[in-house]
Formats: sequence, C-alpha cells, structure tokens
Amino acid sequence: MDMKMPGMNGLETLGQIRALDRRVDVIMMTAYGDTQNMEQAKDLGILFYMGKPFDLFELRERVREILTVA
Repeated sequence: MDMKMPGMNGLETLGQIRALDRRVDVIMMTAYGDTQNMEQAKDLGILFYMGKPFDLFELRERVREILTVA
C-alpha cells in the first residue's frame, strides 16, 4: 500500500484495515521516508516498509516471504 493516496492516506487506510482484521499482511511503500509515519505504520503492524523507487525484485521477495509464512 502507498503512504500517499487520494481520499485517505496509507495510515488512515491501514487503520481501517486493522479495525476489520489485524491479520492482514501489509507492505507499505512511500517516496517520503518520514520517520514518524514509519513508526506509526510499524505500530499498526506492517510487515515491511519500502522506499520508492523500490526494487521490483525486493518487492517480489517480500511478497514471497509473506506467502511462505501464511
């Protein structure tokens, strides 16, 4: 999920997701490496936080890790 989205930012969206189900695996991506946002996202239980531009191979590996554990 991206941190900056129209209508609702990534943290707000993540909060809504967590209100429905805390077990949903989330990878957060952003071009804005704000430490406060990263900490909030970690507190909401993201698995990985990736900066943009991100490496597609790294993203694939992170998704593979999530699917392997599930």
